[in-house]
Amino acid sequence: MGRALIKSAFKKTGGRISGKVYFDDTLVMAGVGALNIMAASSLIMTGAYGGFNFFNEISEIITIPVGQGAAGVWGSQSLGKGASIILSVISRITQAPGGGATCVDIGRAGNIDEFLEAGTVGLGDTSLSAEDGDGVNLGPVFNGTDCVFKVTTDANVTGTDMKIQITSFYLKQYPPT
Repeated sequence: MGRALIKSAFKKTGGRISGKVYFDDTLVMAGVGALNIMAASSLIMTGAYGGFNFFNEISEIITIPVGQGAAGVWGSQSLGKGASIILSVISRITQAPGGGATCVDIGRAGNIDEFLEAGTVGLGDTSLSAEDGDGVNLGPVFNGTDCVFKVTTDANVTGTDMKIQITSFYLKQYPPT
């Protein structure tokens, strides 16, 4: 994205730069001091020498089938992007288990309760890693390679499947040109 393209999309008024440019659900802003984003899935902030920060979120709904959960269920999407800084992980129970499981952990390989430890499993229950993580990695978390997250329950799910939506907010940084 060239500076000319970004500059052409902004309008200077009273010493402040304001405006928006959308590229495939990504909000690109340059030279903006204060920022309030309402409906963008990504944000790119450019630097004076060509480097930039890429803020993004990615979500996945993981299903814990009846008869599973205590040994853990891995997601299928990389919620931990390689060479990124994981800023926060949030979750929401979108379908409560029919029985069995009473709490849930979320983490990466080697630390299965890193982002959520003993979270409740009622319909609509939410978590935020800054409040509910295990305290070992207070965050942000430096993440070297792409990785999926694991959901582990205290007992196997019974009755009906459990579904949990997990969203990872992360930052990738790119060096100046």
